[in-house]
Amino acid sequence: MTAEIVSSPKTGCNSLVANARSLPSTSEISTSLQGNQSLLGPLKVDKTAADCLAGVLSKSDLSDESLRALVDGDQSYQTTDKGEVDVLQGLVQDISTCTKAP
Repeated sequence: MTAEIVSSPKTGCNSLVANARSLPSTSEISTSLQGNQSLLGPLKVDKTAADCLAGVLSKSDLSDESLRALVDGDQSYQTTDKGEVDVLQGLVQDISTCTKAP
């Protein structure tokens, strides 16, 4: 998670504030893919596949905001970046490798 320094106009003090739409960790992505609030809906992903998928997604060119929406289960999120569809299409092979049965 990234953070930014914010200065209070009242006190003049600086504070470190976490950015809610910052890049989620690979662990957060994996956990969300295994959970009930996953945007994958009823599809359950085991830990091994979720860890693999999380690695693929975190290394991708998807925006921090899109990955955060995935982790947060934000079903109302819509990207404004048309290039993200291309990014997802480019990940299909990597994603299918993660979800193949051993």
